[in-house]
Amino acid sequence: MLGGKQVDLRRVPDTIVDFIYYAPPQVEILSGLDPYSPTCSTIVLNQGSNYTIKLGLKEYYLGEGCTLDTGKIRIINEVAGEVKDTTLSNGQVQYKFRARVPNPSPPFLQNIQIIGTSLAGNESSETKQVLVTGLFSKSSTFTTQLPATPSLVLRDPPGDGSYSYLEKNEKVCQTINIFAETTDGFGTDAVIDLGPDLDLTFPAYPTIVIQTIIGPSFVNNTSITKVTDNSMEVCQSFNERISTSSEELIVGSAANLPNLGGWVQGGDVFVGAGLNVEFGFSDKVDFDTTLCGGTVEQVVSVSPKNFGTTFMYTDHYIRTNVIRYLD
Repeated sequence: MLGGKQVDLRRVPDTIVDFIYYAPPQVEILSGLDPYSPTCSTIVLNQGSNYTIKLGLKEYYLGEGCTLDTGKIRIINEVAGEVKDTTLSNGQVQYKFRARVPNPSPPFLQNIQIIGTSLAGNESSETKQVLVTGLFSKSSTFTTQLPATPSLVLRDPPGDGSYSYLEKNEKVCQTINIFAETTDGFGTDAVIDLGPDLDLTFPAYPTIVIQTIIGPSFVNNTSITKVTDNSMEVCQSFNERISTSSEELIVGSAANLPNLGGWVQGGDVFVGAGLNVEFGFSDKVDFDTTLCGGTVEQVVSVSPKNFGTTFMYTDHYIRTNVIRYLD
């Protein structure tokens, strides 16, 4: 309430005192926090996804709303783990955030509170409860290196002076599936976890990028993309062309030729790596569309890290130097 002054009505009975009333502002969520469906009022967000909420403020007088052009907005967001202060511009403000870690405890809800303040200093708030689906990591059990397997094999073609190559920055990809099994032989869920800090925007999938130095100036750029809960696509490219030998005496693949005294050197080239992964247990929060509520189960989480080892060998080097140390 603004205006007015102190008067003595005994002396000035006809004094007119003006008061200006400012209604408390009402927070308006214009878009971005919609219920799951017309029959299910739960707001469901996905871990790692980016969201945008459009907000506004209104003052109501005699049932009529008056949109405020200016005002202050404070957002206390448990889903993003942040507190954000902002102001209205032309009656609206857009707030962007990323859903991070789900709440593994029933009813699995987290709060997004929006506090609006008008220029008159009046204040009101609106709180929405949302359910975030995804993984809540408990603790890592151990880190291990997956077997070092070839991701690229260049076959040296037959013919003097012939060769095959992978061009600079050209990608080669492979899919890795992860499965878990208990000691009694029964399967259990294994879920790939790339972490909550990764961008995830439809229709893309969360991806991490790893850069590995193979030689003095030879760099392997690897992207690991989560395709499904238990599979990931590993794509590799190199900053230089990789080629088999073009020498006339190194032709085709290695072959065992007794008349030439055994194995004849071949020109095939093998490139691969052993990926470090971290295994642990996580609570996987899902949304049951029938019950319109959250569910939780314990799963084995698999988190790709960096490469424990990388290699680029010729067939001849593998036969003469690598295999003998494996015996």
